Amino acid sequence: MPCRDALSPSPSGNMANYLRFHCGDFRKYLLHNRILPIPGRPRASRLLRGTILEADTSEHYNLSQEHYAQRLKTCVLLVTVCKSWQILAAGLFYHDIRLQSCRHLPDLFHGLRRIDGEGECFGRYVRRLEFHTTSSGSPSCLPLSEILQLCPRLEILVRPCPERWDRISCSLPFLKRLEWTETDSNRSDIPSRLSGILKAAPNMRYLALTSDRPDVLAEISLAPALQTLVLHQSELATSPAVSSAYISSRITTLVLHSVISPALVSFITPLGRHLKVLEFAFAPHVAYSSSQMNKLLSHCPNIEELVYHLGAPEIASLPSHLQLPRIRQVRLRIDPETWFPYKHVVLAQFQILAGSPFPGLRTIFLHDTSRSFVRRSSAPKILQLMKERGLAVVYENGCPVDLV
Repeated sequence: MPCRDALSPSPSGNMANYLRFHCGDFRKYLLHNRILPIPGRPRASRLLRGTILEADTSEHYNLSQEHYAQRLKTCVLLVTVCKSWQILAAGLFYHDIRLQSCRHLPDLFHGLRRIDGEGECFGRYVRRLEFHTTSSGSPSCLPLSEILQLCPRLEILVRPCPERWDRISCSLPFLKRLEWTETDSNRSDIPSRLSGILKAAPNMRYLALTSDRPDVLAEISLAPALQTLVLHQSELATSPAVSSAYISSRITTLVLHSVISPALVSFITPLGRHLKVLEFAFAPHVAYSSSQMNKLLSHCPNIEELVYHLGAPEIASLPSHLQLPRIRQVRLRIDPETWFPYKHVVLAQFQILAGSPFPGLRTIFLHDTSRSFVRRSSAPKILQLMKERGLAVVYENGCPVDLV
């Protein structure tokens, strides 16, 4: 059986020849192990679909544009192998769709309606749908709801062009992740569109919301299944009414890229007791005062994990009397190309982690792909301080952080 690496496109372009050469043996293997259906009824093998997707990245839904183009190239090469693999490649083509402009919605609509070798529409393969623009520049007569009706197993929807959205009439039981971006706050019908899709997706687990409407939180209801909420917002001026929908919500992860306003605190109040993870997204221009941090954290008594960027101003302003005994681990995101704090700032933050606010802290995870932390002159002192405090400092994969 070919190794998994052989299913990734190679710079030399020999993948098609490799697949042609091994296709016969590979097909015999699949038939022998009952992975492929009987001849005459070809079907995209789950094993092959998983193998191709994993060949590019284990985090398929976080593919970069380069990796995404590489995966499409893999599909093109698969088409050249044999007729059975054309069906496989077709399913992979439609698995993750990224539309550069809403002008292409009619083309996508016709493509999704095409019938595959099993007599069903290609739309059934779609798991992720992303729009790279929030405006088409010209009117489109095709509402997005018609696209969604052709994608019954859609799981992830990213930036779905609110201005092209009509009232949704279909159910989205498989939709688990929505990344909603609003840029035109003057359209009065946008709030109902967001509310409509949230109601149509009762099993949604992840909601990322970017909006310039100050009353956006007052317009939505949270699904009971929602686990992660990401708020990208400059200012929230209106707090939602405390309803049973919010009280019954079981959000466990909250990611903030927003000023802590009274409206935000009011929004968090009925949710905070369920929060386990609190993350501050990278925003060096957003600095939280000591009183703001105290208000926020006092409503989240059961937090077990804190996530922020190394050097972020939020942690430096923790009130001296505040204690967070349930926090067991802290994750520090480190990206020197984006944010490289001064030595005294980094040292002060680690001293806070080793101090009284975090009596239950056991592990500090460094998300540091560049391994820049150990090259800092303050690293030996920091690691020694953490060791004396009994804290483990490890990388994201669990390997200990050692000096080079």
